[in-house]
Amino acid sequence: VSQSRYAASYNLRLSDTQGRVLEVQQNTARSQAHEGQLNISTLPTGVYFLQLTVGDKTFSRKVIKE
Repeated sequence: VSQSRYAASYNLRLSDTQGRVLEVQQNTARSQAHEGQLNISTLPTGVYFLQLTVGDKTFSRKVIKE
């Protein structure tokens, strides 16, 4: 199995306002561009938090489903 020099694992986590983890994805990206998809169509409207961890860096965003 060949991996580029940019291969990195990342974790994508979706949680609700109570801190309950609703979805977790763990993947390996083979380029500097990290892409992922979460299907939130079955979740009720509300506020959620999306957390992306790549290596030792973590990025968080608030997601509002209307």
